[in-house]
Amino acid sequence: MRTSSILPVCAAFALSALIAPLPVAAQGAAPSLAGSWRLAEQYYGTGQKNFVEDSDPYRLELRVEGGALVGRASLAGRLASWPAYFGPDGPRPLQDVTVTPDADGLGARTTFRVTPAPGDDTWLFVTETLRVGPDGKLAATLTVEFERMGERKGAFTWRRVFVREEGP
Repeated sequence: MRTSSILPVCAAFALSALIAPLPVAAQGAAPSLAGSWRLAEQYYGTGQKNFVEDSDPYRLELRVEGGALVGRASLAGRLASWPAYFGPDGPRPLQDVTVTPDADGLGARTTFRVTPAPGDDTWLFVTETLRVGPDGKLAATLTVEFERMGERKGAFTWRRVFVREEGP
């Protein structure tokens, strides 16, 4: 007795018809820069020591508003509009702020100057880049350059990794 190959082919078509209408969201949400992020890893330069403290890590909340990327940052219970720079006494005043989102919505670059603390004449020039990776994590670099009395005095870079915070 010969078996027909029509039955397995029909079963395959029926199965594909059942799977095809499943929404893409069921396979995982598309990556996005918008959302709530918690700093999970922070490395100085090319170092391997993670400097993140678990007690109250740096957090970002980013959103697109009127076509612009905006948000807020928090550290140790202190809040500031993003982009932000936190000194020992909290958020520092910024000047010349620019935010340039990537065309694909998965990254951004921001630059700004940090006003010197009272009694200090050192300006900080900061460049921050953010990029959501295929793993869903937000990779960032924060480069800080120092200028004193009109002369550049050095720089350092933090490499950072943020993880998405779960919603309520």
